[in-house]
Amino acid sequence: MTRLTTALAALTAAALLSACGGGQNDTTLAALIPAPDAMDVAPASVPLEGCIAGADGRTLAVHATGMDGRLLGTALTDPTTGVFRMEVPARQTVRLDTGTNATGGLAVLTGSHPLTIGACLHAA
Repeated sequence: MTRLTTALAALTAAALLSACGGGQNDTTLAALIPAPDAMDVAPASVPLEGCIAGADGRTLAVHATGMDGRLLGTALTDPTTGVFRMEVPARQTVRLDTGTNATGGLAVLTGSHPLTIGACLHAA
């Protein structure tokens, strides 16, 4: 008799639990829970910040070019601090320069996160 009571109680509990979800369906729940790979989407571009030393109060243009020489972006420095900010393509090698010296500049490998250059480029 104990086994019959236990089995009947388990069946009753299973029936009650299956009836509890009456208000929501699977599509509602799927809309609330993002897909596992939805948060792993890499950005197309990342913010890049750096500075130009020796600008002496001038506003300078900083150019970002790809390894193929294609212009990817341009930003102006703050005349007081020499700081510049721009968006550059993610996961690429980007060359930064002020355009005043074709052989100078700095090559930076961008990733998928914002990038700050720890040292200042020099103004020509």
